[in-house]
Amino acid sequence: MKKFIGIWLIILGIMDFTNLCAQQINYNKKDSISFLGKDSLTALVFYNDNLFLASEYFKLDTNLIGVQKYDQTNRFTNSFSTSSNIGLPHKSLLFDDAFVNVFNIGEKYQKQYFFALDNIPNYILKVPYSEIKYVMGKKDENYLSFTLANQISKGFFFGADINVESAIGSFINQYSKNNHFRTIIKANSKDGKYEIKFNYLKNHLKWGENGGLDNDFYYEDTTKLDRRIINVKLSNASNLINSNKINVTQNYSFKNENHNFGGLFLDADYSSSYRIYSDANDVSNYYNNSFIDSTNSFDSIAVRDFKSFFGWKRVSDSTGFSFQSGIQFSYNQFYNGEKLFVFNYFSPLIKVRFNSEKVEINAFGALNILQSFNRVEYNNGKTEAAVNFIRRFGKDFKITLEQKYYSGETEFMNLHYFSNHFIWNNNFLKQVNLLSSGSIYLKGFLIEGKLQNMNNYIYFDDSIHAKQFNGAINIYRLGIYKEFRFKKIGANLMATYQKVDNNTILRLPELISKTSVFYNFGMFDGALQLSPGIDISYLSSYYADGYNPAAMVFFVQNEKKIDNQIYVDLYLDFKIKRAKVFFMYKNINMLFGKYNYYMIAHYPQPDAGLKFGLSWRFYN
Repeated sequence: MKKFIGIWLIILGIMDFTNLCAQQINYNKKDSISFLGKDSLTALVFYNDNLFLASEYFKLDTNLIGVQKYDQTNRFTNSFSTSSNIGLPHKSLLFDDAFVNVFNIGEKYQKQYFFALDNIPNYILKVPYSEIKYVMGKKDENYLSFTLANQISKGFFFGADINVESAIGSFINQYSKNNHFRTIIKANSKDGKYEIKFNYLKNHLKWGENGGLDNDFYYEDTTKLDRRIINVKLSNASNLINSNKINVTQNYSFKNENHNFGGLFLDADYSSSYRIYSDANDVSNYYNNSFIDSTNSFDSIAVRDFKSFFGWKRVSDSTGFSFQSGIQFSYNQFYNGEKLFVFNYFSPLIKVRFNSEKVEINAFGALNILQSFNRVEYNNGKTEAAVNFIRRFGKDFKITLEQKYYSGETEFMNLHYFSNHFIWNNNFLKQVNLLSSGSIYLKGFLIEGKLQNMNNYIYFDDSIHAKQFNGAINIYRLGIYKEFRFKKIGANLMATYQKVDNNTILRLPELISKTSVFYNFGMFDGALQLSPGIDISYLSSYYADGYNPAAMVFFVQNEKKIDNQIYVDLYLDFKIKRAKVFFMYKNINMLFGKYNYYMIAHYPQPDAGLKFGLSWRFYN
């Protein structure tokens, strides 16, 4: 707790300093705050799109709805299987990822917490903006988030983001201690033709790996209320991921008052990451083999890469034609636990966008030509392509069609891996993935369909070995999203049906649904806004994946089929000026009936408990 108090004091000090700096700037009235309601700001939020040139801009959300959805793995529009409390590995239950991150070391299973360039917000604003979020729950669960964005002068912007997730967990060796940091500095020349942007991202994640329950009976027997006395498979194991990324982007525009010729860009990116699995007292029978040491494990894999992307870019304002074309060079090093592999990528790449009032078309294509210094057997290069078509019929009606294509290698760790418990050297065919999707949006109602065709799919079996299915697998998905509003009563509904035509190697729940019902009202002439509500989530029965800590992979298992799952949360959200507060009783369903709540085999979900959260925004 002392650590969190110290972090709060540091953050408040930073806010005071930046606000003092901002007060020295002489904004004219046109550049100051413009209120869009009682509590809105002239500020836009957008996220970097790694695939297309398009970026969707949002106004800062000032309403109260959904403030209790602080955990990135439990938002209304996503669904993840989690191993329990915040900060632990997770996997999406909605399978729609066509592209492959070749040099993954396990961070994809911490994706929702991991800071990356495409999942951190960017801001366009006129006055300083900062926000603090803090949540506390049972078993010392703590979540802290801090955002600072400040347009210090017309040509200089500074921003920072900090996230901390930690908990000790209900069961033995279930802790998480994750820290994330990002800073951004952006500067422009006086004439606006030259821009340089610097990003630094740091992720440090450490969590206990208990391997799941030794015997599920002692959890499912409701007389055993003290979770700390239930045996787990691993009591000393842990995983650690440390990642650093530096990105520098430079743009020089030849645009003038009459013509938009575009300009040159240079994007340089350096990153270094490693993962360490350790077990200081590795004497359990959880693993079948110990190739290096029978009592201690200390396994590491690492990746380091440098990317340089140079070319020509033309971006239209709101409508018109935009494109980006250039050459990307990548230098990659991958350490598999025994040997260092070195690769060069040479990649012609193009992005095109056409946007009008009614029609928008986006296209992307890249051909990665690979050269390896190690002469390792590895499929030469990959091809990526995507196209997106949007047709607008007024403000409340939109049709979207999209297609993605990937042909290339699997993750390198699936081919060559060396550790205390697992050693493999595989030679797989290229994977070919085709994802087709379409959606219709009409007045708050969204229906979408997806079809994913995967050839030469790679998965892990229950012996924790990578296998390739030499054939095609199809995944069909239909999703419905709807917002209902009637006076002070509101409801949000999400329902997804998905079907896999080969469920022996890929298992997903057929039906996932989420419902949120709430009642909004004000008191004291609107100074206090309240919103009590209930969240209900449903997951149909299926053979959920197992999870292996040492390899940090999810695998197909046939031992345990999880029952239909229903999770119920009761909450009270309220807002006083710019402060949002919530009280939530999480998983109240666990107070009744049998304990049989799993999303990963042998990893129970958290027990019922009260949570408190606070979010406070500051402007200027």
